[in-house]
Amino acid sequence: MRIEKGGKPTVLVSAPAFKEEVISHSALHGLPYLPYVVVNYDQEFLPIVPAETEKVFERMVKALTTPVKELMKNIPGEMK
Repeated sequence: MRIEKGGKPTVLVSAPAFKEEVISHSALHGLPYLPYVVVNYDQEFLPIVPAETEKVFERMVKALTTPVKELMKNIPGEMK
């Protein structure tokens, strides 16, 4: 969040189990629109993380290239 507040675009990557924490912490820190993607993985299956991350890569690029004014229209900031 500090990087985003500093003017550099970011995208947070979250496991499904932490989605609610991402939403609440983003709002708590004044960035309810903070872009994030949910990667379908669990710690028990760490070898699949790269493949699952690749599935959401386009959403990550979209999050990094969308103007902040547009991101602010999307609360919470999950990129779909």
